[in-house]
Amino acid sequence: MDTLHSMMRTLRPETKSGTGHLNVFREFLRHLDSIQRKAPVKPARAKPQPRRKPAKRTRGS
Repeated sequence: MDTLHSMMRTLRPETKSGTGHLNVFREFLRHLDSIQRKAPVKPARAKPQPRRKPAKRTRGS
């Protein structure tokens, strides 16, 4: 958590003294949320259909 706190401080300097870990974590979540919104949406993949076994041939005819 301390590493996260120091990284967030380098991204945006503290304006208030004594910013708690909870505020740092909320800021981190906001950054993740904004990154997720900017990410391209992957198209959904269709499920592959199971393969059927070939029909058995009968003898004689």
